[in-house]
Amino acid sequence: MTTSPEEAERRALIAVRAGLDEAVDSGPAAVAAWCGELAVAVEALGAIELAALARAAATAGGASSELLALCRRLCDEGSPATAATLLAGAHRHAPDDSAIALAQVEALGAAGRHDDARRLLQTMHPWLLPDLDRGMALAWHAALDGDLAEAEAWLPRLAASTAPAHRVRAAELAGMIARASAIRGVTALDRRDLRGWHFVITGGLLLHCSPHGRAVMNGRYGFIHDGYDDCLAGIRRAAAVLATWQRPVARVLAPPDRASAALALAAASDLGCRIEPWTDGDDGAGLIVVHDLAWLTPAQQDGLATHHPGQILYVHAASWTVAPPFTPDLVTRLHEHARAPWDSHQSLDATTGDLHDVPGDPAGVELLATRIRGAELAIDALADLPALVELAAAAGAVRGDHAAGGLRDHGRRRPARFDSPVPSARFA
Repeated sequence: MTTSPEEAERRALIAVRAGLDEAVDSGPAAVAAWCGELAVAVEALGAIELAALARAAATAGGASSELLALCRRLCDEGSPATAATLLAGAHRHAPDDSAIALAQVEALGAAGRHDDARRLLQTMHPWLLPDLDRGMALAWHAALDGDLAEAEAWLPRLAASTAPAHRVRAAELAGMIARASAIRGVTALDRRDLRGWHFVITGGLLLHCSPHGRAVMNGRYGFIHDGYDDCLAGIRRAAAVLATWQRPVARVLAPPDRASAALALAAASDLGCRIEPWTDGDDGAGLIVVHDLAWLTPAQQDGLATHHPGQILYVHAASWTVAPPFTPDLVTRLHEHARAPWDSHQSLDATTGDLHDVPGDPAGVELLATRIRGAELAIDALADLPALVELAAAAGAVRGDHAAGGLRDHGRRRPARFDSPVPSARFA
């Protein structure tokens, strides 16, 4: 099977990251040498365009436009930590280069290292950034690092600024602060509270946190192969939130992809309401049920990006490492890699211990929906439902532009920012 250039780059970056993600601490020559090593490694794995960028950066050396181009590509390809390492080496030896310094702040933020981004901003030479621009960046990374007090301290000046960027950021920060204030009494908002921070940062409600690997994943999934019961549990959780918000569902809207159509049909059956196909432009009330936004076309995604009165977007699965274009109002879980119950996979033979391929299940939408609806839930499958309902009730007190996504009736859905003060390991 032929590997696409994009897939080759992804594999290349995964393969070399462990060996190359080390601090560059001995000057521009080390940065150039690092880029040269990267070029050789990724070219051998077929990532030709990335190799060319790395080679150009190696030739130019130090703090250069070529290095910035390479680091932008690394961030785009999901390797911001690698970009931040390179930029740290360049910044150390060119501390007056504002482009390098700002690119490093952005790379650190993209890597979820908001504490490091804050430290860099605090130690950066004052002349590299106007005071209020620095304040805007500090407030933002402070909020994503869990320090809402520092974010709030900057809020009056940002809100009073005439610069559009400052005012937009001020509105986002004000929303986070309002949502945190509403739920602080019912959830911890500490370094383990994924669900609470998800609401604060995005306005969306996370319906389920993984009970596995709590010490390293903190509620996210690295890899999961869903069961039909997982799909049913997600529907039941969504129904509980909607009941708490007193948002009865008269109809379920089903996007055209097979997975969403099956999940939507199961949801309609469980909720006891009618089901209709969702089409772009349908702005009527209803629960739009999507299995995974990543499986929809860009045009379909764009059609779901705007709130409408009485319309709620429920998504079962969302990647937290390659986030969708906007935040679903309700999302069952966050994962890095996932399979639906009916997807092809490999299984371990109980007799021989060998791996063998299990083909995908070609069952139609109606049969898949019947399996979801008829799945048997474990006794403790919904054990945390009271905590979710309590959080939803507190979240419902926030009104206006800062409200939970599921309670807004106009405007664009908020960007999906699935990093947070709650840390997590990741596999790629």
